[in-house]
Amino acid sequence: MSTNQLNEKAVKFQSFLAENKLNYFGSEIRNDELKSVLFRTELPVNGNNLPLLLLTDDSIYTMIKILVVPKGVTAENREALATKINAYNVQYKIFKYTLTEDNDIVLDISVPALAEHFDEKLIMSLIDIALKHLTEEYADLMRIVWSKSETVKN
Repeated sequence: MSTNQLNEKAVKFQSFLAENKLNYFGSEIRNDELKSVLFRTELPVNGNNLPLLLLTDDSIYTMIKILVVPKGVTAENREALATKINAYNVQYKIFKYTLTEDNDIVLDISVPALAEHFDEKLIMSLIDIALKHLTEEYADLMRIVWSKSETVKN
């Protein structure tokens, strides 16, 4: 990937990955006005590989998105899932869960930082925190996804 096409945060992150011999991220240049670069990997959670996207660009934000459950929201479990993820959103300050229009469950982490303050170690720490959280909570969340009842006891 040519560094003249990359935003400064992507260059820093790519250098960090190379210096630390971390080869489990792929990348894609988006060729847009913000010079967006997507870094892709998967998080191993309880026998599943959850897709993770790290979006860097020339804006003040860097986004980490984890597809926790694709197409897992149904009419039968929507209310119980909304209750559960609302509880997560109150409990955990660094992430926000959403139920998407496509019936996915997504975990987002928004990291504000201008390029000169971008911290690759912080990004990796936030991914590690998300991985720990998902490892602890995934089974409980999936119990609700697989349930047929609108009310699930916590």
